[in-house]
Amino acid sequence: TQYESEAKSGGGFFGKLLSSLLLLLIGAILGVAGYYVWLMMNSKPPEVTPINKMESSNPQLAEFEKVRREVDANPSALINQYSKIENRDAADNYLLGRAQLLSKNYEGAKKSFIEARNKLNEYAETANKAVLTSDITIGLAISEDKAAQLAFEKEMKFFEGSENSQPPNSESNSKPNLPGGAPTNAQ
Repeated sequence: TQYESEAKSGGGFFGKLLSSLLLLLIGAILGVAGYYVWLMMNSKPPEVTPINKMESSNPQLAEFEKVRREVDANPSALINQYSKIENRDAADNYLLGRAQLLSKNYEGAKKSFIEARNKLNEYAETANKAVLTSDITIGLAISEDKAAQLAFEKEMKFFEGSENSQPPNSESNSKPNLPGGAPTNAQ
């Protein structure tokens, strides 16, 4: 009868083993949670070094980038300044072309980019030469093609934050532009 009373009260071997394992599991979870909280409260925040002004080991490259950003900020000022200079090098012609491109003077930009491309072999600054080569190529592509000019203007309007502008790749422009304005059947 003693066996029957233990079985009815749930005090058997398996009942005690399951309750012990359950209590052990709960204790482990509480221990891990407590350790995590203690670790978070006692850990030091990562040291963040302040970002100072970008300094380049190449002063010519840094100066070129500074002037390029000035062109983007105020292209008309650079057009006035560089139009008066007679002997311009490849970088000067490129910057003038960039300013003219941003001012939507595509014919003037094309002439300046061609002059820059022609003088690129004489340009000695190797760090800037790769940038000039790719940017002159891009500038010529835009200044020579009406579809590229329209796409360029559309992108510029979007980034300038003009009213009623949609992202250039929005649903309203889901079909690619083909030369000659040919319609596409592709979806």
